[in-house]
Amino acid sequence: MSTLVLRLLGPPSIERDGVVVAPPRGHKTWAVLAYLVLLQRPVSRTQLAGLVFGDADDPRGALRWALAQLRRALGAPGSLGGDPVELGLPPATVVDVLALAAGEGDPAWARGELLEGIDPGAGAEFDAWLMVERRRLAGVCEALLRDAALSALAAGRALDAAALASRAVALNRFDDGAHELLVRCLARAGQLGAAREHADACDVLFRRQLGRAPDPGVRRAAEVQPAPARGDRAAALGQLDAGRAAVDAGAVEPGVACLRQACAEARGVGDPLLLARSLAALGAALVHSVRGGDEEGAAVLHEALALAEAVADREIECKVCRELGFVAVQAARGVSAGRWLGRAGALAVDERERAAVLGVRGKALSDRAHYDAALGLLWESVAAA
Repeated sequence: MSTLVLRLLGPPSIERDGVVVAPPRGHKTWAVLAYLVLLQRPVSRTQLAGLVFGDADDPRGALRWALAQLRRALGAPGSLGGDPVELGLPPATVVDVLALAAGEGDPAWARGELLEGIDPGAGAEFDAWLMVERRRLAGVCEALLRDAALSALAAGRALDAAALASRAVALNRFDDGAHELLVRCLARAGQLGAAREHADACDVLFRRQLGRAPDPGVRRAAEVQPAPARGDRAAALGQLDAGRAAVDAGAVEPGVACLRQACAEARGVGDPLLLARSLAALGAALVHSVRGGDEEGAAVLHEALALAEAVADREIECKVCRELGFVAVQAARGVSAGRWLGRAGALAVDERERAAVLGVRGKALSDRAHYDAALGLLWESVAAA
């Protein structure tokens, strides 16, 4: 059975068995394919013809020609038939936009906007649909690249992380968080000059285009220095307890300072479980208690997650995934939030953690105006608590 891969992000292409085939003719032909793929349900021929070929003398005839072009390029004579038109792709077909939207894609697929270079000229209704889908998928790609960059950073591959972060910046030049992530990756790679230069360039861009400075976290990311430490286990545990107590009492700044020191001491001790606990506590404090701390918090949490996975500590892994889900919810990165919270729910070790995960899931649905479903999850969270 031949392998079929549809790439609709960036310049569109069709691959069969690893070979790029001759593309179907016409920009509107690609528009038909993208619409059917993303709508994920059959569409009547009259509706589809009017949407894409409304300006043609014979819209249904133009649609028949486009569907024939697509069948030839796909090598799937049984697809794209009937009325309503069904996509009917062969089994095991890989479609980049669907894989990414499901949170299962490769960051290498996030290579540009939907149907890059294609201008169907299909009318106002289709143009509006295409604009919305391009923006939505750009957000999905950006979230995927950010998560991949943070994972690479946590694994010690700072230059790889910087390359991924730079692609996230290219997708959204006016996102403070993407710039902060890139600066942090460059600084972690030891390229402090490049980190500061990018922070300066970001400042110029934002002031010129937006009339404001970027978030202070962008510049701070180039200046963070590790806390001095002796590698003392007792000191690490003491600072961890003191930091948590201070943050819980509302003394955020001294609490975060204690947690940073706990992480430094734990790192010096060389105990991955202790370091994972300390990083998880610091990440949670940055996310929930420090204004503008989400980006640094996410980086800290990813490192905690890598350590928790290495030592197979399910409880810490669950809590970190929940916190990363919360960060994604706050940033309106729905696909990323769903992936993290789904993983956290599967890892929940007791009713206390299950209640916490359900609470964040309920918040995520409420933020998207799915109020009935949100209330169901929130009452379930209350019951578990």
